[in-house]
Amino acid sequence: MIKKFLDEKLDLNFRSTLKVINLLSFFGVMTLLGIISFISLKQKNYVEEINYLNELTQDIKDIRYYGSQLHQFYTNASLTKDLSAETSGKEMFAKAHSELVDMVKKFPEKKEVLESIDNQLDIANEAGLAMIHVYNLAGIEAGNNVMKDPDSGFNVIIGKFYKELDGFMDFITKKDEEAAQRLVFLSKVNLVVVVINAVVLLLTLFFGFNFLIRNVLKRSIEHLNQNVIEIRKGNESLVVVSDELNQNINNTSASLEETSASLEEINSMVSVNTKHTSQLAELCRVGYESGEKASMQMQDLISSMKLINEASVKINEITSMIEEISFQTNLLSLNAAVEAARAGEQGKGFAVVADAVRQLAIRSSDSAKEISLLTKDTDHKIKTGFELAERSFDLFNNMKNLVQKISVLSKEVSEASLQQQSGIEQITHVIQQIDSNNQNNANSSGTVKENVHKTNTEVESLNQFVEELKKAI
Repeated sequence: MIKKFLDEKLDLNFRSTLKVINLLSFFGVMTLLGIISFISLKQKNYVEEINYLNELTQDIKDIRYYGSQLHQFYTNASLTKDLSAETSGKEMFAKAHSELVDMVKKFPEKKEVLESIDNQLDIANEAGLAMIHVYNLAGIEAGNNVMKDPDSGFNVIIGKFYKELDGFMDFITKKDEEAAQRLVFLSKVNLVVVVINAVVLLLTLFFGFNFLIRNVLKRSIEHLNQNVIEIRKGNESLVVVSDELNQNINNTSASLEETSASLEEINSMVSVNTKHTSQLAELCRVGYESGEKASMQMQDLISSMKLINEASVKINEITSMIEEISFQTNLLSLNAAVEAARAGEQGKGFAVVADAVRQLAIRSSDSAKEISLLTKDTDHKIKTGFELAERSFDLFNNMKNLVQKISVLSKEVSEASLQQQSGIEQITHVIQQIDSNNQNNANSSGTVKENVHKTNTEVESLNQFVEELKKAI
């Protein structure tokens, strides 16, 4: 399409010149992009170098701090003979030495300089310890001579350590500044190249889009014309849909009225159900309290039956004792009768008394046996009654638990009914809102229909404008 359009609208010389310009612009842009890539790579290298130098600088600052602390601690230890200061100075030396060893591992290319600084630190540490030793043994004057010795004094040696460390620091700082200057220069060059690249791109876009704009405009008009037709069809469909929507709104309104009436009826039934469940909960509460009282009475009954059982056991023991006494009395009466018979006439009165005692013992024994039988029967019945009372007590407890569960369930049902009633009220409110929105939709449907007729009028005007624009192109 574009080639055909150019063949119809542009002459051959202009097209050839335009192709040459576009080709040169393409190679120019690619060359500038290559330059930008090269500059970006160099910038990355310089940034890495600056980061490397900054890390090295920070490590050197740490070592200088440890050295200054060592100097201070050893000086204090010499003047005050404080062993803790001497220990702290040794710790500072150990940290500085460890930091230098780590730096040799991280920066192997600086190994020679770092080892020289480490050796100077060792010499300073030995000189400091020697100075402390002289101060402690020979006194302050001798210690001052050792500390201020121009060749091997502690101040001189630590000064050499500072000088060598500061020299290395100055070298690193100079390298860092040079790398930063090169980075700034490359950034300026990169900016100039980017500006040139932007100018070339703008020129290319200008010449490239200059001859395309007519074809694009023509195709846009065709699309606009097609869109006008589609809008007209859409408006016709929208009128039909609007009529159907209005009919559906009317049907929905009738359904909402029926639903609202049904919800009111359900709400009434839920209110009655809530009232009944509340009454049931109250009855369950009364039943539970009655069951609790009955359970306590049954507990008292069981306690009384236990006491009766214990009394029955004691009666059995007493009857057994009576029966034993009757048996012994019977034996004594027999012995008395035998002795009375031996006594002859003199013992006849005593024999009558012995026989009467024997008869009483026999009757007491029979009565004791009857009482024993009665108490055993009573004991059996008491045990049976005790078991029945315990079962009744368990049944009362079960009934009480059931009544309690029913009470809990009735409360839950009552709460659920209240929630249901609240939900129905909310649904009723929502239905009222839906009905209100439905009426608004009905009004909006009429407004949409009016707007569609207005849009059709505007579309006709736009169609005429498009025809005139096609003729102009």
